[in-house]
Amino acid sequence: MKEGSKYQSLLDYLRQNRHLDEVTLNFAEIEALLNDPLPPSARTQQAWWSNRKKGALQATAWMEAGYRVETVDLDAQRVTFRKLIQKI
Repeated sequence: MKEGSKYQSLLDYLRQNRHLDEVTLNFAEIEALLNDPLPPSARTQQAWWSNRKKGALQATAWMEAGYRVETVDLDAQRVTFRKLIQKI
């Protein structure tokens, strides 16, 4: 991820909590980390939270930190990240 990316602070937060198998944040907490609002599509589209490897800076943030999105509850405005299992 490029330095100065909007999602760098989310990456940093997840890296600081890498000892946790699961991290749940509500959208307001993520916005506080970003110091910027999430785009409207993050609140209305499950696809925004997909674990795609290309074309999504937000996904790069959690995947570089070693997590993937496990669940998204758009009604409760909450997302759960689960640690990726390392292949040996």
